Parts: sequence; structure tokens; C-alpha cells
Amino acid sequence: MLSRLQEKQIKILTETRLLSFENNTALLERKDDTKITIAADNLIVSIGSEPENNLLPELEKRIDQIIVIGDAKSPGNLGSGLRDATEAALAI
Repeated sequence: MLSRLQEKQIKILTETRLLSFENNTALLERKDDTKITIAADNLIVSIGSEPENNLLPELEKRIDQIIVIGDAKSPGNLGSGLRDATEAALAI
């Protein structure tokens, strides 16, 4: 799976917080407080393992397609989270 993500030039950033996403540009903040900007056609945000959906209404106002996956969709296990992530990736 990781090789397929690499082939598609998909970047996985951990310990990174999304500050804003406008005009296909994401402003991110790393754990060491440095800020970076990346261009992105699509953005997948994963926030912990507990449902945390209070960001969803604000994102829905700004982004055309939102796909909620994993525990944010419904509590589950690693298998259901990976299945949701795979389905989301294929839908993009």
C-alpha cells in the first residue's frame, strides 16, 4: 500500500496540524512550531482515534468533497479504518 501511495506522489505528514486550506494550498504547522505550505489537490486529515467532528461543519462550508472515515465515521478497529481509508482514496 505504501508503494502505491508513493507512486501517486501522496505525502503523509505526521505530527502536523492543518491551519488553513484555501485555493489548493495547505498551511501546516509541524510539532516544532515551524510552518510549511504545500500545494494539494486533495487533503486527508486524520485526528487521533476518538471521534472529533467539530471541525467538520466549518470544512463543509469551504470544501466541496468531504469524506469522513475511521473512528470519526463510526468507532471500529484498524481493519475498518483501513477499509474506509482505501475506499476514500479510490473515490478521489
